[in-house]
Amino acid sequence: MGGVFQELVLRHARVWTSGDRKRFARFAELISQTHPGRDVRIADVAGGKGHLQAALRSHGYADIVTFDKRPKMAKRHRQKFYRYEWFSFAKHRKEFGLVVAMHPDEGTDHSILYAVNNRVPFLVCPCCITPSATAFWDRKNFATWVAHLERLALATHELRRETLAIAGRSLVLVGTPRARLAVA
Repeated sequence: MGGVFQELVLRHARVWTSGDRKRFARFAELISQTHPGRDVRIADVAGGKGHLQAALRSHGYADIVTFDKRPKMAKRHRQKFYRYEWFSFAKHRKEFGLVVAMHPDEGTDHSILYAVNNRVPFLVCPCCITPSATAFWDRKNFATWVAHLERLALATHELRRETLAIAGRSLVLVGTPRARLAVA
């Protein structure tokens, strides 16, 4: 009995501490279905070790820059397509044609605001309720956080929700810029 129970606990502990190992492949799959053109420059916000970047490269995307603010990531990955700095919607103007973010914590609202300000598509899979670019005064629960994020984008983007087949937070907000109205 102890062996089966211990194995079950260890299996769940690995999933809890490291997340669903398939999340990056499944998110990259959704990105490739949503944005089949491979010539777009992608900002991978809060990309950590670059697992999403690797998954996107396996789908044929070549121009991906991963951002992560943690110094330990900078020491591990001193590579051309990694920037270990804070991704700010105000700093990186018109540099990217697509913004993707898998559980970006404090980068969530920055990702969406970048897409709004530059009228580019985005796919964001939010997790923690950690606003850093906007004021958020609602109750601190996931439903109000997602509603807040959707309000940020509604003025310029068509929104839809997708769900990834992964353990943990699996909701993905998919934003596509609305066409600008022609001024006569």
